[in-house]
Amino acid sequence: MIGFVIVSHSAAVAAGVRDLARQLARDRVPIAIAGGVDDPSDPIGTDPLRILAAIEAVYSEDGVVVFMDLGSAVLSAETALDFLTPDQRAHVHLCAAPLVEGVLAAAVQAMAGGSLAEVLAEADGALNAKAMQLHPIPPQDSPSQQPPELSSATAPYEGTDGFTTLVTSPLGLHARPAARIVNTVSHFDAQVTITNRGQSANAGSINQIMTLVAQQGDTLHIRATGPQAREALAAMRELAAVNFHEANDRPPLAQKGALPLARALGVDTPADLHGTPVVEGVSYGPAFVYHPVRARVREETVADPPGEWARLQQALASVHAALTQLQAESEHRIGAAEAMIFSAEAALLADPDLQQLAQDLILDQHLNAEAAWRRVTDAVAQRLEQAQQSYWQQRTADIYDVQAQVLRQLMDAPSDLPQLTGPAVLVADDLPPSLTVLLRPEHVRGIVLERGGATSHTAILARAMGIPTVMGASGLLDKVTDGQLIALDGFAGRVWLRPTDVLCARVDALRQRLKDIRVAGARAALLPAQLRDGKRIQVMANIGGADEAAVAVRSGAEGVGLFRTEYLFMNRPSPPDEAEQYAAYVAAAAALDGEPLVVRTLDVGGDKAIAYLGMPAEGNPALGWRGIRYWLARPELATVQLRAILRAGAARPLRLLVPMVSKLEELIAARSLIEDVCAALRKANLPYATDMPVGVMVETPAAVFMAHKLAPHVDFFSIGTNDLTQYVMAADRNNVQVATLANHLQPAVFQAIHQVVQAAHQAGIRVAVCGELAGDPNTALLLAGIGVDELSMNAAAIPAVKSALRRLTLGQTIALAEAVLGLTTAEEIEQLLGRQNLIPL
Repeated sequence: MIGFVIVSHSAAVAAGVRDLARQLARDRVPIAIAGGVDDPSDPIGTDPLRILAAIEAVYSEDGVVVFMDLGSAVLSAETALDFLTPDQRAHVHLCAAPLVEGVLAAAVQAMAGGSLAEVLAEADGALNAKAMQLHPIPPQDSPSQQPPELSSATAPYEGTDGFTTLVTSPLGLHARPAARIVNTVSHFDAQVTITNRGQSANAGSINQIMTLVAQQGDTLHIRATGPQAREALAAMRELAAVNFHEANDRPPLAQKGALPLARALGVDTPADLHGTPVVEGVSYGPAFVYHPVRARVREETVADPPGEWARLQQALASVHAALTQLQAESEHRIGAAEAMIFSAEAALLADPDLQQLAQDLILDQHLNAEAAWRRVTDAVAQRLEQAQQSYWQQRTADIYDVQAQVLRQLMDAPSDLPQLTGPAVLVADDLPPSLTVLLRPEHVRGIVLERGGATSHTAILARAMGIPTVMGASGLLDKVTDGQLIALDGFAGRVWLRPTDVLCARVDALRQRLKDIRVAGARAALLPAQLRDGKRIQVMANIGGADEAAVAVRSGAEGVGLFRTEYLFMNRPSPPDEAEQYAAYVAAAAALDGEPLVVRTLDVGGDKAIAYLGMPAEGNPALGWRGIRYWLARPELATVQLRAILRAGAARPLRLLVPMVSKLEELIAARSLIEDVCAALRKANLPYATDMPVGVMVETPAAVFMAHKLAPHVDFFSIGTNDLTQYVMAADRNNVQVATLANHLQPAVFQAIHQVVQAAHQAGIRVAVCGELAGDPNTALLLAGIGVDELSMNAAAIPAVKSALRRLTLGQTIALAEAVLGLTTAEEIEQLLGRQNLIPL
């Protein structure tokens, strides 16, 4: 059922409109409100978190329509969308219709069973009746015309040779949606073109799409020819229908009260430089001035052009693999939407036009690979720099980023990552995304750039990592030297050169006040995770590095349910040794202060290839040499890792988790290897965990069917619902053509989980879930009802999940689970969860 959210500066107004709509719709339409703010002295305003809660309360893949009253309500709603997953965001639509008339007209249409497009069209036309009554149109001699088709990203209309769709994003058709278009059309034997303002582009070329400079309000004409033209158009219609799965790149609103607070604490000293405020926060520290090393490329004539072209192809493939790995690593640290930046960069590398231009320069002009690559990428960057919109000018940083990565690969040059020796403010002309994502907030107190803007990909990444940032500070590099003290204000875009002790003290005071505000808001997340009748459900965090454990604890984690150790092996030339791994596991355990740490053994393969491990290319890597299959075949890696884990667990509550188990023999082999390592540690007289709990990840249908046989040999199960879903449904979760099959709400997935829980509890062992299902408040309650004992998720999801768990009793969750297990389609499950209103305001 389509859900509605009413956003108003006034709680009374929002409630009044809701009551009117309920009367007209006979209370058959889910409606949540987000009115006013929690400030008794000034209750008029809008709160993104309240809007987020309202969206989650009525969320359904049938769609959620958000109605807003005034301009700042729109900004708050856009900010709320940033907190949703990309899948959720695709089903939420901000409606420009007038609040009262739009809600009432749409509610009636929804009650009558109208589609999302029909509901939106009814809302958009809500003022027509009033306009006709107040300003009637005189009769026309010509025959009356039909009203125009709804033209929006949610309902493109079809013509005889394709269809058209309206660009609705404030940022236009930028790199990430362009990458999704390229990925979609690549699956079909068809030539797809996109036309904007008379200019056409090949939909298989991200560069051509970007040079269309399609802005908000532009109408795109999409056509296709070839054997699979009809299928390609159908896929493109589906992509346009969800607004190209586009994330909202608007910077968030400043924290309510932060600027008045800054003035109250005296942080109003005139600034030396002004730029664009990009990431909120204030900070100061010694400047680390980053000067990138630009590769010196000489144009040379080569004697073997085909060999030179092959050399460039190999470099492109290596960088493409590195970007894919960087995307996978970034997803768990900063979020899937932000990590899509590297998918866009990978699409640039694979762009057929770009490669063809480089190939022509090499084969026809005998130009060396380095010079050919620089020429073609320089040309693309220059076209973007000439665009009138600053957004497109900022995309040149992405072009230069991939340019530099390929040149380093060709020239065997080292990484250009800034080497900070201590906490500092990073100062530079600009930063490429591939370096920005590798920065650590504990090392970088702030970022100040001479170029860039709030919609650049570097800004998006800095925002995801919470590093106070100012961009566009003209003249910066002429006035700052290494080690010079510098202060910045990410709320107002101010930069102070050589700040006084008084100013630094005031910045410290402001940082502490802001921290106190955040701590107060997160206090509820630190309460125990339990159902309303007191039944405890342990809520834990997924991490990829030791430094993330402390963040998880602050978010309310009751331990770590999944330490992804593969991230210790990434972005380096060789595997970490025993001492380094031991230090990482000890550091993570220390941060948890006695709570359990579940360490998963090396899980590579599939979408996590590591170049130096020499893993062969596979036609179907998801079904190939990965997880325990690879780990057991590389005893030199497995032994070193086991020694580190077992030693770290000597006096700490560590648990060992083995991934991708498909048969009992694999588990027995792993157990045997563990015993061998224990014997070696005993012989060396080294302390180790003599009784460390060992568990297996249930990710394959084979493990589900064999759960009753596996359970007697382990201490716990951990269900990885992301892989389990794609294997149960035989659907690649990264393939848009089967996205509906890869939906984790498929009934077969819940039946599999139920079967595993039954087998585990019959054997007297606990069951955890560590996939996306665990971090969704609605499905977390459902898992509790099925009997799952532990939930592990990204730290950011913990507060909402704990809050949801406290709302229902164990009996209510069991009833919900029984109802879901009796359903036969994902749509039925979605509708049932939507009707539960599990996360009320």
